[in-house]
Amino acid sequence: MKKNIFKTNNGAVSIFVVIFFSLLITVVIVGFIRNSIKDQQASLARNLSQSAYDASQVGIEDAKRLLVRYSRQCPTESSTDANCVELKSALQSNRCNNAVSLLTGSEIVSNEVLIQKDALSNYNQAYTCVTISRTTDDFLGYLNGDDAKVVPLLGIGDFDSIQFQWFTRDNIASNATSATLNTITNLPKAIDYNLNSPPIVALKLIQAPSSFDSSTLSNSSNTYSRLLIKPDPSYSDPTLTSFNIDAPLSPKIIYRSKCDANFSSGYSCSVKLSLPTLTDRQISLLEVKSLYNNMDYRVTLWKGDNLVQFNNVQTKIDSTGRASDIFRRIETRVESSFSQAYPVSAVEITGSLCKDFGVTDVASTPYRTCTP
Repeated sequence: MKKNIFKTNNGAVSIFVVIFFSLLITVVIVGFIRNSIKDQQASLARNLSQSAYDASQVGIEDAKRLLVRYSRQCPTESSTDANCVELKSALQSNRCNNAVSLLTGSEIVSNEVLIQKDALSNYNQAYTCVTISRTTDDFLGYLNGDDAKVVPLLGIGDFDSIQFQWFTRDNIASNATSATLNTITNLPKAIDYNLNSPPIVALKLIQAPSSFDSSTLSNSSNTYSRLLIKPDPSYSDPTLTSFNIDAPLSPKIIYRSKCDANFSSGYSCSVKLSLPTLTDRQISLLEVKSLYNNMDYRVTLWKGDNLVQFNNVQTKIDSTGRASDIFRRIETRVESSFSQAYPVSAVEITGSLCKDFGVTDVASTPYRTCTP
């Protein structure tokens, strides 16, 4: 009887196929496991990052609580109450957590303020460093188009000029790479103003001496001045613009400012304004208004070529939060209370004013008129 010498080949092929598919399945499973581990690690990193951010926000809120306590216990800067002196010293120290440690209920361990701790794991939250500075190098703000903001000009020393910068890269469209600078000859309609162009700004300065009288707001350029400033790509005059040259009763002129489309200094437009001389100055305010577009802006005070810090106008809070071994840091500004009431919207007239207001349920009833 003749034997088949190829009979064992079928078993070898089967073994080879089984090994191949086993390896293939192993590779697929390992790939899925690796992707699953990466997703878990990414999810954990996101959660820790958000938790660290939340922890730093708690530090910000604790700093605000301390500032509220300070405003209550120190009604004036010259208060000599023991609690006030302690708070003032802590705020001026500029050391991590030195001020917020005065808050009751804050558990400080190893120079950290603990927020939340899970006893079953090493995962925990804390803010590691919170500093509070009541003197700042600048005043930072944001305005929507046609909104206004009043900035108290209070420095730690005398100043004779201010620098105003506006419009940052964050204010242009996400798909734009630079600002659009066009020469403006006539004021366009709002719908025709390019959204990537720096807005025209209206700056109004009020400086009032101790003998302040409301009539001085309309009659004296020494206490009340305003400027309209437009971006102009062709303008390069480095001289200071002065508030004195545009008194309320003089013809209105739109002044120019040099602007940079690439935001090389962080802001597109900048102008430095000299201030009128005023002795015994008690109140000094700057009203900022954005015409057409939204904008970030920055105000700085100067004495010649030396920067003068703002004094208790905006408080800078710097907070670093931690979750496990992930850290997040936040810096924010908190504006101090401004007791002098100043309207950002009002009727401005040079003569008498007559107002007539009535309510009726008859649509055909005409409005009455009055004679001032």
